[in-house]
Amino acid sequence: MENTQENKELNIKTIEKDPLYYGSYLNMARHNIIMLIKHLSNRFKEIKCEELQTEDDFIEKKHFLFVVFDTKQQEIPDERRLGIFNYIIKRNFFPVLKYFKDDLDKQENPELIPFFNKIHDFLELIFKEINDLRN
Repeated sequence: MENTQENKELNIKTIEKDPLYYGSYLNMARHNIIMLIKHLSNRFKEIKCEELQTEDDFIEKKHFLFVVFDTKQQEIPDERRLGIFNYIIKRNFFPVLKYFKDDLDKQENPELIPFFNKIHDFLELIFKEINDLRN
């Protein structure tokens, strides 16, 4: 019985002990983010944003997702941002964003600017974390 317990403890993977194991998942996540940004840029061509040239551009450049959810970009109406957000949710491109939708649905008269700012900050954070953990 003790032997199986020791085997279970030896098989537990952590990012510190097994970086190559987790690196493949982080590479897939990073690749999927880049592909989604490119798809959304092509789908919504009317929104002006920078194209991704290298793999690291999804953190630094003003790509589609950063432009759409950045409320300082006054030329994009809030209704259009909400439509793009709903497009992303309906297609399950970023399933984690459903939690933001749940919060929005709970409010009677939601304020969209703080809502979009939260999404923007969240995306910046997770993109940076995925890239940092991968490296």
